[in-house]
Amino acid sequence: MARGWARGAAAFAGAAALVFGFLPGVACVFSAKVLGASLSFWIGRCSVCYSLVSALKLLFLTDAIAR
Repeated sequence: MARGWARGAAAFAGAAALVFGFLPGVACVFSAKVLGASLSFWIGRCSVCYSLVSALKLLFLTDAIAR
C-alpha cells in the first residue's frame, strides 16, 4: 500500500515540476502536503469531538433515564 502512495507522490512532484517549472513545482507540492496534513488533522479532530459528544450524550441520557 505504501509503495503505491509513494509512486503517486513522486509522480505528482514530477508532474508539478514539468508543468510549473522547478521552484513553483516545489512550492505546489509543499503546499499540497501542508493542506493535506491540515485536512487530515481536522478530520481526526472532528471525529474525536464527535465521539466525545456522543459519549457525553449517552452518559447524560442514561443518567436521566435512571432518575
